[in-house]
Amino acid sequence: MLNTMKTDNKEQTTILLVDDIAENLALLSECFEGAGMEIMAALTGEEALELVRYMSKPDIIMLDVMMPRMDGFETCRQLKSYAETADIPVIFITALADTESKVKSFAVGAVDYVCKPIQRDEVLSRVNTHLHISRLQKQLLEKNKQLHQRNQLLHLFRNTAANELFPHLQRVTDTAKYLASHNHVISPAEIYENAAQIEDAGTKMIRVILDNLLNEDLFH
Repeated sequence: MLNTMKTDNKEQTTILLVDDIAENLALLSECFEGAGMEIMAALTGEEALELVRYMSKPDIIMLDVMMPRMDGFETCRQLKSYAETADIPVIFITALADTESKVKSFAVGAVDYVCKPIQRDEVLSRVNTHLHISRLQKQLLEKNKQLHQRNQLLHLFRNTAANELFPHLQRVTDTAKYLASHNHVISPAEIYENAAQIEDAGTKMIRVILDNLLNEDLFH
């Protein structure tokens, strides 16, 4: 069984519930629908993988451990093996409460573990906490991406400065040195000519800076 219950709210949080017992899915759906979440549901691990990989990607997954054919551990392991689903937080929900099962849950990639019987307030609190953490992680990744892009632009500008600004700076320096060393013999016309060269070099340096340093991508 594959099931989605959609609304028109595009910003609504989507949660995938995976349990081989339909009654459990109904109880969980009621819990999260009451919290304003969009519900996706699957009765098996295989159905959950198909739903997530080929139909719609949820914000978080509540996954039962004890299921026929493919249990929750294997389902989670496969989710984490695909790049497009690896970042979806998975919370296990099960009657198993032994330490070994809890350790295995984290080993296969789950972010949390909730024991049955489910306490509504507790499970909502855990889900909201991990949704918040997931959003912060995505924001951090986006900021890092933007920072990397800006660093690339700055590196490009440094290379441009070395290749394009240096000749103009050298021209200004050489002309100024010439004027300083020949000030007693140079004619007004020659002074004007050299000053024009300095002005031309300065104008070209300003153009290089405006074309590169003030690139709008550096400031957005």
